Amino acid sequence: MIKSMTGFGRAEKVIDRFNIKVNLKSVNHRYLDLAIRVPKYYYFVEDKIRQTAAKYISRGKVECSLTIEATADDSVVVKVNEPLAKSYY
Repeated sequence: MIKSMTGFGRAEKVIDRFNIKVNLKSVNHRYLDLAIRVPKYYYFVEDKIRQTAAKYISRGKVECSLTIEATADDSVVVKVNEPLAKSYY
């Protein structure tokens, strides 16, 4: 198995109406330097990503970018509560 600190990877998966994309880029570096970018609503997963990456990566400069987008779902029905809307008006 070849072990290199230089590489690029991309993965994409749809889970429960969300399209999740992960991009990883790494280059040679003396120590482990992780840069993680996640959407502001998902900052709580940043530490988990950092811990998981540190289990498998011992050195290198690694950039991880996480993107989460809602997919279009035609089955969602919006119903307006007209009496309530009129009362607010």
